[in-house]
Amino acid sequence: IEALELLISSIFDEVEAAGYYPIHLMRQYREAYTPERLALKVSQADTLLLGDFDNGRLVAFLIGNATRESELYLEWMGVQRAERAQGVGSALIERACRWAEAHFLHVIWLYVAEKNAPAQRFYAAHGFVTESTHSIGGWQFLRVSRSVAASQRAIAA
Repeated sequence: IEALELLISSIFDEVEAAGYYPIHLMRQYREAYTPERLALKVSQADTLLLGDFDNGRLVAFLIGNATRESELYLEWMGVQRAERAQGVGSALIERACRWAEAHFLHVIWLYVAEKNAPAQRFYAAHGFVTESTHSIGGWQFLRVSRSVAASQRAIAA
């Protein structure tokens, strides 16, 4: 949990500096991801927590939750800057798809900040499409989703 909290804090610092999220919303995220709350979150059966390590050092994570609608909500994903564009995030998405399929979930979705063009490109490259736009805390977010089955089609191709 400690390594995860440090990586999340680092990612939050970067996101805040880039201006993708307003400061008041980042404050709420920081409060939601304290070590105590992370420990509680990951102990729940419907929570997915994935990590990627390099020489014992956590370099990427993905947190998701199964919903009542048989969907996987990707709550947060972060990859250290030095590890980006090396397939780490792609591998996390594919592992999340396999977890979702094993749990009989059909769709994976998340919110991405309208201002975060790099994240939008990443998710689009992995088959996510924009469903709708939402205002959260006065900022615009896109709800993007993809079918879990899309993962199996990509593997078969």
